[in-house]
Amino acid sequence: MLILFPIAFILAFIGSIVALVRERKNAVFIFIIFALPIYTTALSVSFDLGLRWLVTMLQFSKEIFVLIFFVNTILTLHKKPTFYLIDKLLLAFLVLNLFYLILPIGSFGFYEKLMAFRNISFLVFIYFIGRFIDTSKIYINEVFSLVGLVGIAAGLVVLGEFLFDTHFQTITGYAEYNSYYFGQEPSGNYGLSWTFENESGYKRFASFFANPLDHAAAAVITISMLLALTVSSNNKVKFSNFTLLVLIATLASIIFAFSRAAFVSYCMVFYVYSLVTKNRAVLKWANYAILAGLMVIVFFGQDIYDHLVETVLLQDNSSLTHITDWLNGIESITAHPFGIGLGESGRVSVYDNLQTGGENALIIIGVQVGVLGMLLYLLIYGKLIQICYQMAMHSSGKYRKLALALLLIKIGLILPILSSDLESYIFISYMQWLLCGLVINYYYEEKAISVPA
Repeated sequence: MLILFPIAFILAFIGSIVALVRERKNAVFIFIIFALPIYTTALSVSFDLGLRWLVTMLQFSKEIFVLIFFVNTILTLHKKPTFYLIDKLLLAFLVLNLFYLILPIGSFGFYEKLMAFRNISFLVFIYFIGRFIDTSKIYINEVFSLVGLVGIAAGLVVLGEFLFDTHFQTITGYAEYNSYYFGQEPSGNYGLSWTFENESGYKRFASFFANPLDHAAAAVITISMLLALTVSSNNKVKFSNFTLLVLIATLASIIFAFSRAAFVSYCMVFYVYSLVTKNRAVLKWANYAILAGLMVIVFFGQDIYDHLVETVLLQDNSSLTHITDWLNGIESITAHPFGIGLGESGRVSVYDNLQTGGENALIIIGVQVGVLGMLLYLLIYGKLIQICYQMAMHSSGKYRKLALALLLIKIGLILPILSSDLESYIFISYMQWLLCGLVINYYYEEKAISVPA
């Protein structure tokens, strides 16, 4: 049955390309929604079945997908594009990274630097797909509903993991795949990695995502889209049986992934939503989420309570590791404000055990390409939040739903950005940057609200 994961991945890729050729609506989202959440599972299952040629093919499929859609988007432009502030900032970010790829900076060779360039720069290409895509072919309600379906599937898998007290990754070949391709030997008490458990040995579940942190961050995206999907013009929330299932599934994902940052973010999404829409009823859902979390603490006993207290007091090993990596990264940025080269922090350096800094997306960028790259990323992030807020407050219909969803996503992912290499979670990265491009597309080109000339 596990062979269904690589099959589903391949079918999603083919389906997106066929839909593109037929100019079908939402073609660009098919691969992102149905293939990227299961990316690591599809690869590890393929490796476990001895299909290494398939692993190689699947590894490059996401970059091929982006380039196909990017080229198609550029070739089908109906008019000369106008570049606005966000566009220029992202292009500046891309050019900066390109300089560090070409110049002899850092200890890595060109191939490793190219991989690092891809990891922090591909978001620009994804953004411009959404930025210049034909918006008449995008149906926001359908996109959000499909993401909700994946959220339900993830919730069902994580409930199965909890009931059987078994990580799904123990049967997919996850540990062997990581060992062979990335030199990461199994660690922790469950033969996977320390990410899959907390200090007390309590299991953290990842469903079919790459790891529990990826799983939890995806739940934040899903609940953000769900709230935007259910909002009406008078700010009342209309929950159907489907949306209630999505809500329950995301709550299960947040609880059993046991990511502290994502749990706080999950609750924060409800509070921000209630403030933007002035809907007090949603505050109850936020309180229910907190209550559910407290019930889990009571149900599972003292270990989780002690873990949370140690987290707040920064006494657990995980928090200490975060702080150590942050300080190492900040020290490097202070000593080398222009960066020390691509690959010196993030995924490439982790594979070679040469990591400088880490556990923070901003620090990872700053260590590699300096303060300028980090500031560009921050400026882009802040400007997008501002634009999303303006659209959420002053637009209507699909424009408002899209802007509201992205506003909640961007705010909800602040804590995960500060505590993980969030851009390495490909579903989260691809989805949010595609939505960013769409928001700017609507904001300026479709005049979702009145903007300055």
